[in-house]
Amino acid sequence: MADLIVNHVSAKSIQFQDYFQKGKDSKYVSFFLKFGSNAKYGFILATVFAALLFVGFLLNMIFKPTHIRLAKLNESEYQNLDSL
Repeated sequence: MADLIVNHVSAKSIQFQDYFQKGKDSKYVSFFLKFGSNAKYGFILATVFAALLFVGFLLNMIFKPTHIRLAKLNESEYQNLDSL
């Protein structure tokens, strides 16, 4: 199991614009993922991660796998209580 925390920043934000213009000389350099020599790839990667998280959220809301699993566990755990 792993946790991933991805924050999304607008391309128009002050921090991103400063980083985009100054690169590694920006005081916000540690805010962004960078691949190769172009900052936009880190921005694209963060956007893709955000989209994947959103899709996962939608699938959980539609199919409710946790609710189904807990209902099955409740049935199996508490079925023996009727005989008491």
